[in-house]
Amino acid sequence: MKASSLSRSRVKKLLAAAGAFAFWLAVWQLAHMYVGRDFLLTSPARTLDRMLGLAGEAAFWRALSATGLRVISGFGLAMLSGAVLALVSAGRPWVKTLLGPMIGTVRATPVVSFILLAIMWMTSHTLPMFIAFLMVLPLAYSNLLSGLENLDRQLLEMTRLFKFPRRRVLRLIYIPSLMPYLTAACATGLGFAWKSAIAAEVIAHPALSVGRQIHRARIYFEVADLFAWTLTVIIISVLLEKVTLRLLRALTKRLLRLSTTKGGESGA
Repeated sequence: MKASSLSRSRVKKLLAAAGAFAFWLAVWQLAHMYVGRDFLLTSPARTLDRMLGLAGEAAFWRALSATGLRVISGFGLAMLSGAVLALVSAGRPWVKTLLGPMIGTVRATPVVSFILLAIMWMTSHTLPMFIAFLMVLPLAYSNLLSGLENLDRQLLEMTRLFKFPRRRVLRLIYIPSLMPYLTAACATGLGFAWKSAIAAEVIAHPALSVGRQIHRARIYFEVADLFAWTLTVIIISVLLEKVTLRLLRALTKRLLRLSTTKGGESGA
């Protein structure tokens, strides 16, 4: 009974998502018909046809792979740095106060300003990775710091009282408590990383990059190519986000299961 209820719920969600997608696709098609000029607004069919055409070229996959590597590298470094800074700041108000202006400045400054400043100091290949790192860092730091500050102090006190090993405290309290904050940071940060890195590529246009292809399509008024590359980035970004969140959820369940098993064995 419960399984069938869950199945119906999933079907409803899928139908709702498909309906929303079809609605906006129809809006796009109507807008294309209203404008009536392909060089201003291409049609969904033409965009899909061009995207499939590009997917048959080796240059397409090389550009996508190079950009993806820059995005993932910048994102990963930002998450790691944000975690370290959050750990250092938690319980140390003076560190939090010291880092506040820097984090606030990065969060408030337009991404294009950082790109134009950094382009004078970096190569076109390292700039997108640095910009992705810079845009994700405040998100990672803020989310993980909030998670650390909202840990259950009574539970931590209990672990000290009973002299729990650090590894067990990490597994039982820190990881399960911080996972929702880490998930939120990843969900938002991945989108920021893609957008900011490609914006940097459009300005710096390294040889192998999606940004260079978008810049080229704009220069030569290849609107179908511009839409095709943009749609590709959206699809890849959404898929990568879903895969990352699914992996994080699976990791959280596994850790909770291990914690329960270990706790039961210890109690026995």
